[in-house]
Amino acid sequence: MSIAYGYPAAFSRQTWSKLIEATFADAIHNSNDPADWYFHNPGGGDEDNSIRFMPKSRIKPSDNCYLIYSEATETDVPHFEFVTGGC
Repeated sequence: MSIAYGYPAAFSRQTWSKLIEATFADAIHNSNDPADWYFHNPGGGDEDNSIRFMPKSRIKPSDNCYLIYSEATETDVPHFEFVTGGC
């Protein structure tokens, strides 16, 4: 499991799929794959420190129905943000 400053890192395969018993698929690159939840790292790449989780019915970020997890940094604890305008 990937860790960032003692907390779960913002990686689906290396972290969240091990913490939550569910199937995850990348909402942008694998949107046709069957999954319980979809994710996307908005900044992309290994340096991205946040991840979005969306339900099956709202996999596009423009749907405004997702949870953002921002991993811990050297100076801040991790935090969650709910975007529910389109839920």
